[in-house]
Amino acid sequence: MKNLASLRLNHPWIKASNILFIINWLFINIALANNLTSNNLFTWTTTIPDIALQQLSLPQQEIKRSHFGHLHLDQIVSISSPDGAEQITLNLFSDVLLTAVKDRLERRSLTSYSWFGHIANALQSQVILTIEQGGIAGNITVQNEPYGAVEIYQIRPIPGGLHEIRQIDQSIFQEKDNIEGKPDYIPVITHDVDLPPNNQADDGS
Repeated sequence: MKNLASLRLNHPWIKASNILFIINWLFINIALANNLTSNNLFTWTTTIPDIALQQLSLPQQEIKRSHFGHLHLDQIVSISSPDGAEQITLNLFSDVLLTAVKDRLERRSLTSYSWFGHIANALQSQVILTIEQGGIAGNITVQNEPYGAVEIYQIRPIPGGLHEIRQIDQSIFQEKDNIEGKPDYIPVITHDVDLPPNNQADDGS
């Protein structure tokens, strides 16, 4: 029996299945470790509830791009940081990973508060995250270079327990400003505008 058991364990198929089991076990544990140690504010998802899709079908011309994610609220306020996390990792897009540094926390109740901060190493920035009943509405503005473009991001709750992360297209607002800034007409200034109504020359009589 001992020789038979040894033969079974040494069989090529048994060896291959053991190797696959070990590899699978490693991948599962690495994934679990990453989830436990991740400091990201969101876990992205492509599964959107129908009720959210109905809302998102409305025109949103000012949105340059957007996607969706599950919020990790404990990255903002938790038992270990009741006064607000000192830093928050804003994984807004695959190419936008920002570190927000806390300036202050304003609490209105146990489940209602606002986290104010700025982006580390940015020239100018502002981060406002307002939490109400487990949902978050946030605005993030970042300028990295003098006279450089200001990037604007928004976080909004949507039906179904998800959040939409948006990048705003500023060109829409610039076009509106240019149009609204133009006067309806251009006044014509003439040289006789300051002359009295009776501007006929005196004939001396």
